[in-house]
Amino acid sequence: MKRSIVCLVAIGILTSFLLVGCAGPSGEAGPADEGSAQTALTSTPKPTAVSAGASQEAASEPTAQPAPTNTPKPASPTASTAGEEASESSAHADNLLTSLEAADLAYAQAREWRADAVLWSLQPVLGTLDPDWAKNDLASQWEVIFANQSDDKCFMVDIVDGQVESAREETYEVRTIDVPASAPVKRPGVSLQEAAQAAIAAGMPANPPELVVFYTIEDYTPEWNGRPTWQFDFPTADGPYCYAVDGLTGELLAILDQYGNDVRSTGGQVREQKPSGDARDTIGEFFSLLDEGEAEQAMDLMCSSAVANEQTRSMWLAAFEGLDSIAVDKIEEHMKDAWSDTMEYYQCALEVRLKPDAQPGLWEDGKITRYIGVQAENGVWKIREISMNP
Repeated sequence: MKRSIVCLVAIGILTSFLLVGCAGPSGEAGPADEGSAQTALTSTPKPTAVSAGASQEAASEPTAQPAPTNTPKPASPTASTAGEEASESSAHADNLLTSLEAADLAYAQAREWRADAVLWSLQPVLGTLDPDWAKNDLASQWEVIFANQSDDKCFMVDIVDGQVESAREETYEVRTIDVPASAPVKRPGVSLQEAAQAAIAAGMPANPPELVVFYTIEDYTPEWNGRPTWQFDFPTADGPYCYAVDGLTGELLAILDQYGNDVRSTGGQVREQKPSGDARDTIGEFFSLLDEGEAEQAMDLMCSSAVANEQTRSMWLAAFEGLDSIAVDKIEEHMKDAWSDTMEYYQCALEVRLKPDAQPGLWEDGKITRYIGVQAENGVWKIREISMNP
């Protein structure tokens, strides 16, 4: 199930564009399940996740720098203080709920589904966080998923404006790990607000751009899989970042860069340098490999975050293998004001012919225009995103 469960609202599949994003839960995330009518295929990472999604990084280059030179150790709030935080909610608007209130409301529905229901993930829907969410813990929409001990089925509850909008057993996602004995049954051990304060104390901006935040038990990061965590994913000028906080104690677990490196061990953010080569050469080589039917080799020219797991690679591969031929007519600079030393954007005029059994999605027959984002990775340019829209 991985982080794709939690970041479902942040990601999509091969319909409008493919967007590469961090892992995990989502702001940039991996492809959603087949059949969803969304507009982005991302890799970053979570669950439902994460891919996130989708990130709109192509529209505006964030400048936040998340990791300070010295990382202070945050205080470790307790489950009892989390409960006290949630109880002090009488002053907020009726259509907003705290993370713990949302969990409580959803749990009542989950108990009708299974008596042994266990909270599996909790996520405020993108764009619905209160402007002061890091202090008041409020959002107008929440998605809550429960697992159970009896089988691998999961149950989702959608909360909108303080009310349950829908509650249903999931048919496309299942629990793939055992329910850990430490997993809180009804609500997280610490609230979103408490986890956010721990992350902010460690250097996270108070309001990161394009933030994807979620609580989860099941995660594709081995160290956290089966461990309750709050995760905060967001893009920066140097790629996506993830702050992870223990969902039981409120202790900071890690600050990961786009390559999965914990930047705390290096004393700060590892900054990529601008590659010496021309990004247009990478784009041209990428499409040449696709035209030759070498989809696997073409994916080697993509950012590691774009093909971070087998599910993501499979989705890209399916899109590429539907091509009978693809030729580049022109590559032009695009969104020049959003360029940085590590990010550039281009508009590509292409001529495409699909295989007879291929379904239109990212590609379609004839002359088309696609927008390509490239990112510096290990000293070279790599394909970060392929979009149908500027």
